[in-house]
Amino acid sequence: MFSSKDDCNHTTTAFQCSKEKSTAIVSAVTSGSKRFFLGTDGAPHERRRKECPCGCAGIYNAPVALALYAKVFEEVGALDKLEAFTSLNGPDFYGLPRNTSKIKLIKTSWKVPESFSFSFGDIIPMFAGETLVASILLITRKSVFTNRL
Repeated sequence: MFSSKDDCNHTTTAFQCSKEKSTAIVSAVTSGSKRFFLGTDGAPHERRRKECPCGCAGIYNAPVALALYAKVFEEVGALDKLEAFTSLNGPDFYGLPRNTSKIKLIKTSWKVPESFSFSFGDIIPMFAGETLVASILLITRKSVFTNRL
């Protein structure tokens, strides 16, 4: 649905559905319904464990998720519903307090890192090495900084 690459770091069965199902999913999440809210894969798997015959499922999309959601919501004219989908519907559904920090998406090109290196190995993000349009300006009560992930 989103990636031109066909490997274990960029695809999952959810992305390999029909055009009709993809359209229905986009329609649902951009509808403004409080039943739908953001979810990402924030538990990445190290490259050697991911790229093997019995590799771990899922894709590490946390670093690119907001840029991708913003792109989809913008394409269907629903940017006004993005905040509720990403920040309000989830906590409301679970009866949790809403986050008081704010972010601002800036429409600018940036290149997704090829990998993130840690002492235990490398993590490959979704869209590694590709250029996306949207970076994040994080605004907290204490500071403001730009993060190109």
